[in-house]
Amino acid sequence: MRWNRCTWIFLIIFSWLTQTSAAQQDNPPASPGDTTVRVAAVSFVPKKLDLEGNADRLERAFREAAKGDAKVAVGPEGTLDGYVVNQIIAANFLRKG
Repeated sequence: MRWNRCTWIFLIIFSWLTQTSAAQQDNPPASPGDTTVRVAAVSFVPKKLDLEGNADRLERAFREAAKGDAKVAVGPEGTLDGYVVNQIIAANFLRKG
């Protein structure tokens, strides 16, 4: 089975999150309210159907978020394919209208 860059990015992030979770269990907070998690939301204008290029840009954005001590980073759901589903829905709507 051939794994693409998106699969590898997911696996790296998942692995990192599970390791972080295990480390937090080893060092629990002093009290229940002492846990702080830095979260980052990343965004950029993707190129339509450029999966590899968009994955590269998303990976760079996630790495920048990690440099800022973010433990969780998220991006929009259509980032990898360039939101082509919006164009498909719009085209179907216009054909029916």
